[in-house]
Amino acid sequence: MPLAADIAAASADLLFSEPPRLTVDNPRAQARLDDILNTPTIHSGLLEGAEVAAALGGVYPVYLRVVWDAELEAHAMLDPVDRRCPARHWRGVPDLAPLGRSDLDGVEPLLDALDETYSSWMRDVRLAKARLLVPVGYLQSQGPGQSASWDDDQEVFTELNMLTRGDAGAPITATQFAIRVQEHRETVEEIVRAILRTAGYSPPTFGDHDDGAPVTATEITARERSSERTRAKKSLYWAAGLSSISAALLDVDRTVFGTGATVTAPPVVKFPDRTQPDPEALARTAQLLHAGESASAEVRVRMVHPDWGEPEVAAEVQRILDETGRSVPDPAAFRGFAESGDTVDGLEPARGR
Repeated sequence: MPLAADIAAASADLLFSEPPRLTVDNPRAQARLDDILNTPTIHSGLLEGAEVAAALGGVYPVYLRVVWDAELEAHAMLDPVDRRCPARHWRGVPDLAPLGRSDLDGVEPLLDALDETYSSWMRDVRLAKARLLVPVGYLQSQGPGQSASWDDDQEVFTELNMLTRGDAGAPITATQFAIRVQEHRETVEEIVRAILRTAGYSPPTFGDHDDGAPVTATEITARERSSERTRAKKSLYWAAGLSSISAALLDVDRTVFGTGATVTAPPVVKFPDRTQPDPEALARTAQLLHAGESASAEVRVRMVHPDWGEPEVAAEVQRILDETGRSVPDPAAFRGFAESGDTVDGLEPARGR
């Protein structure tokens, strides 16, 4: 059973099924960083690196390096590096400790037990094939020295002159052993749970206990609490590494290609939320907050659109106020309708007498 490969793939999916966002304080550097990193090549490289890291141990600089080739691309690039020499004792060596530990560290005996259980299950399947025990007289001779055979498709047999027990005919005994499905399934499920628990993942992450019924984001988070904790821990290591390597990327890009994109601080790495809120639930919450007069239009907009920046939020709030007729002039700047040019429905601007 390829559970080790499933764990490595699930670890990569938890981190990079949606790519992280890297931001810097220089607009020119931000545009350059987006052009370089927001590509399918980089995204697939991160998935590949995370999967290898989960299996072998280690993160970020171990699997990424900065390269450039002016004939290939007009900017610096990140190149994944495959390292295949993990060692558990590295954790005790200061220079090698960042190479990390594998997700499979300590679960090797359980993986062996899982393979043994599946082998036993498959052996039961092989032994459960139906077999017939027939008398020697029912066999067809293949000639002197060629033994005899039984034709299970033959429909007519000649009665043999042989001794029988009472009035019963010559016996043909069917033999078929039972397959211990329940025992093997329960053993496999317990071993798999132990492996996932030791590796730091929740069974629902791998599709277990999925009855097909729709669930909310809160229910998903509750079911996959262990996986979410592991993702949060891993994202800290990857965020630190991606920040350092992307800062080096900008430095090389500026030096080699003369972009002039300078940053005063390393890029900030933000991983997106894995479980997105249900839009219908957010809409109901915003409506209740509005009806209860317990949240402003700005708070509600930020709740429904957490990925928006200040300009988008301010523009949306203004549109809501205009559409609902709640947009009023600034009292501090209001000097009357005659000076401001504003009008109220049904009234003319005031004129001097």
